[in-house]
Amino acid sequence: VEKLGAHFYEEVATDSVVVPAGVDAHKVIKFEITNEDIEQFLNVVINDLLPKYTEMMANPEYQEALGLTTEDAAMIEAGIDTSDVDLQSIVKEISNYLTINKLEEFIVITQDNYIGYDVMNIDLSIGVMGENFGLTMGYDLVKTDMNEPVKFKMGIPSGDQVVPYEKLMEMEAQMYE
Repeated sequence: VEKLGAHFYEEVATDSVVVPAGVDAHKVIKFEITNEDIEQFLNVVINDLLPKYTEMMANPEYQEALGLTTEDAAMIEAGIDTSDVDLQSIVKEISNYLTINKLEEFIVITQDNYIGYDVMNIDLSIGVMGENFGLTMGYDLVKTDMNEPVKFKMGIPSGDQVVPYEKLMEMEAQMYE
């Protein structure tokens, strides 16, 4: 994880992003990936992060915390086995189809070391079968009143107001029939 932070995250000036009123910007951290460093990013993810993630999944405490069985964890580990990954081929294939016009995130840290504001902008150009299209996404998230008691404006649902997860999945499946 240190490698990801060392190469793709950097502290920038607090005026690098427009911070909403009420958010105290103590530090601003910028995350960015460009076309030039996609290979380095994928190398860190494939050769550093994913193997460490599979190590974590082998730990029974993490399995329990995530609600996984030992079999689930083994399936995850098998599914993200990176031992035979050809990074150069992946990078070449990606570069044939994808151009990163912008992929950046600004994380605003408050004086109390909370993430008070987070904004991401993604602008990609994708070429498939001779056709090109753009994909643009963004989000901004403001967090306030950290560690304060939660105020439920509508109350806490109970009884008939609660849809069990299984019923929700059935309802969703029926939508696609």
